[in-house]
Amino acid sequence: MNRSPQTRERRRNIADGALGLTRVSVAVYANLTDASGLPPYSVLDALRRYAEARDWTVRPGAILCDVGPASTPREERRVWPSLAQLIEDRQVSGLVVPTISHLASGPAAQDRWKNWQSQRGIFVVVLPDALTARTGS
Repeated sequence: MNRSPQTRERRRNIADGALGLTRVSVAVYANLTDASGLPPYSVLDALRRYAEARDWTVRPGAILCDVGPASTPREERRVWPSLAQLIEDRQVSGLVVPTISHLASGPAAQDRWKNWQSQRGIFVVVLPDALTARTGS
């Protein structure tokens, strides 16, 4: 029987609730440059598939991509503030990203990122294979 994604999610939530399990909610995020030549949808899809393969819930509205240089501070990116708000509101407990440079470039920025991350108690999973994602697969 072919079930809709909503039906599968509802059944999973019922089963998890019966067992007293709490599902992990995550966001997927990438910051791509125009010059990368990578279609954002293929990178984000690879990140999403990785998360779902671990039975993590990718929150609706939490598949996000900024486009611009890695050196641009997160706070100055167009999409990052909405992701930061999901984290602040504890709607997600983790991030799935292609590399840490998508969150912070350079040692000083990475130190600030690690501090920000630890203050909020979130985890980050790095998936470099997402950057080799093929289109149409």
